[in-house]
Parts: sequence; C-alpha cells; structure tokens
Amino acid sequence: MLPRLSLLPLIVFSVAGIAMGQSNHFTGLVHSSLPPFDFRVHVDSKHEGLAAGFSAIDRIEIRSAGRQVQTINFAGEDTPIIDGPWRESISLRDVDCDGYKDLLVRVTVGAHGDAWYHLYRFDKSSGIFLAYPQFSRLPLQKVDCHNKLITTYVNSGAAGCVYESGTYRWVKGELLPVRIESQEVTEGGFNRIVRSWTNGKETDLNQRIEEDDCHQTK
Repeated sequence: MLPRLSLLPLIVFSVAGIAMGQSNHFTGLVHSSLPPFDFRVHVDSKHEGLAAGFSAIDRIEIRSAGRQVQTINFAGEDTPIIDGPWRESISLRDVDCDGYKDLLVRVTVGAHGDAWYHLYRFDKSSGIFLAYPQFSRLPLQKVDCHNKLITTYVNSGAAGCVYESGTYRWVKGELLPVRIESQEVTEGGFNRIVRSWTNGKETDLNQRIEEDDCHQTK
C-alpha cells in the first residue's frame, strides 16, 4: 500500500546547489569494521508533475574509501517525493537486523503521517546496498532488532477505524508475516480480519465490529 525515522548521530550533512536542483551530501558508518560511506543525494525541485513545494530524489551516488561504489537511480512511481528537508527522508539504520546499517529512503507520506520507504540492505559480500523491493509496500512503524520484528501501520480514514497493522519477522534473511490485522467499512459497522502465521501455516479470523465501537479489542 503506497499512498519519520530519526537520523543517526554519526551522519554529517552538507549541501551544494547545482543546476535544476541540489546535490546533498552526507557521510555515515555502516559498520565499525568498514570505512565511512559517502552519499550524494540529488534532489530536483523541477521534477515533472511535482506540485509547488515538493521535490524529488532523482538518484543517490555512493562512494567509500575514495572510490565510486554504486549509483541508485529512481524513476516513475518509485521516485521518492519530499515536501520538507531532504535529510528527513534518508537514514542509515540496521533494518534487517544483521548488525550492518542499511539505507532507508522514504518514498511518500500518507495523509495521517504513515510513511513508506525503499529499503537497500547492505550486503557484506559485495559491499553494496541491495534493494529489497517488497519492503516498499509496507507502511513502516517500528524496527525491533532484539526480536527481529518489523511493525507496520496505516490509518486509512474513518477516524482511524479503517486501518491495517502488521507484524513481520526476519527469518533467514527474508521478512515473513507473523500477524496482519485490517479493518474495513461494512453495512452498519466494520469488518475486522486477523491473519496470523504459525510455522508457516496461516489462520484467518473475521470479526463483526459495531459502528459505535470500532476500536474495541476482542
């Protein structure tokens, strides 16, 4: 479902203007055993189709130890759109809970503040950041590496009565669902669907929720 994470203290930022946009720079550590990585973020305020006050991240160039490591290009619906400081949209954080920080790039923010991110997981063997496309569909809420859990939430309206919340766990490098709860409008009330997984087996539960108590728990 595509409609803020704090930055880590080891990141240093600078900005330099370029034609048709800005070249923004930050340096951060992915792991204490590795040299720092330098990220140059190209932001374009004249990107096609943008409303006034919005900008787009066109690409991110990554260097380390004095050499070019990779370039991440964005196009179409995958282009991150920002309406504030660019640095609020990008962070380094261990999201896949392997001890190495990954690159998070915020794609968009929903009407109720829910946010979707591109995740680029740091790959120790190649030394580059690899896209994990399925992550972009999840409205990220929290990362809990102690339990290797990711929690998600999106408020779709009706005073928060229409929503989807999820819990996912990293298992052997893949993010697998543990529990997904969603609620949608139905005649005279709401329908709540709870899907849970145990040992790979899915169990579904449907509940009728009355209109005047859409936040009740059972």
